[in-house]
Amino acid sequence: MRKANTAKPASVTATILFAGLLGAWFWIKIQQGFALGVAADAQTFRVAAAALLFAPFLILIYLCVKPPAVLKDCSPQGSLLFAGVGFIWLLCALFLSLFVGFAPF
Repeated sequence: MRKANTAKPASVTATILFAGLLGAWFWIKIQQGFALGVAADAQTFRVAAAALLFAPFLILIYLCVKPPAVLKDCSPQGSLLFAGVGFIWLLCALFLSLFVGFAPF
């Protein structure tokens, strides 16, 4: 009987959830800016900063699916490693977003 490998689906799911949390944070803050009538230049900067801070999640989701692209070892722990990096990036992106216009009003 073949043993199921649940590390890859769990790590991909976790990384997608982390990306969703960060995306929701950015969406809420950008919507608040539009509702308060923030200048268009500031809103453009916010959208660009959000895109740059969100982009690494696309790479991390790919690396969770195909960890041998970077790691020579094809063990299931490679996917969990990239999910852990996704969690760390979530915290870093939230912290960095406070300096690029997403600070509370």
